[in-house]
Amino acid sequence: MLLTTFISLTTGKMSLSLGEILDVLFGAGTDRNETIIFQLRIPRIVPAILIGTVMGLAGAAMQTLLRNDMASPGTLGISAGSGLFVMLVIAGFQVTSLPSRFLLPALAFIGGVTAALIIFLLAYRRQSDLSPTSLILTGVAVGMGNNALSLIRTTRLNRSNITPKQVPSKIQKAPESSKDNSRARSLLNMVRSRGLEPPRLLHH
Repeated sequence: MLLTTFISLTTGKMSLSLGEILDVLFGAGTDRNETIIFQLRIPRIVPAILIGTVMGLAGAAMQTLLRNDMASPGTLGISAGSGLFVMLVIAGFQVTSLPSRFLLPALAFIGGVTAALIIFLLAYRRQSDLSPTSLILTGVAVGMGNNALSLIRTTRLNRSNITPKQVPSKIQKAPESSKDNSRARSLLNMVRSRGLEPPRLLHH
């Protein structure tokens, strides 16, 4: 981690030497180097270290809970629940009052906790231990459901963003048959330009 941090501090569009970095840290650096270190590189390095640490802890917790060395938060569908909750809140309620750097992590945390509670409630059975197998199966099912809901919502958002003004009038008024014929002619010309003989079926 120390080596990666050192490389991140020294390399970039404007490379800095070890001496220049030490001068900046001890208050003897130039304004340009201070801007590069304190405003550009350190604000990226510190969150990367924290996020990597948290992801490692989450993976270790999942592996211990499920008794599986390949387990991760994505195995139980917790990550999918976080993404779904963020998308539903932002798209449904159009929340714009808080900056995204505060809003998105909070929404993702709430969605992940909610998904985890749902999975544990569905996998729990009275008078029996909570087995890793039931957790994994329930988590996979809930994760697939969350992914499906996210895909449906994303598709609807993409369709709603396309307005008639964004589509040329010629394309709107062109019948399907003319568009199909135009595509067929384009494909036929491309085949002929490469010196190939198109199948006879395309001539009709």
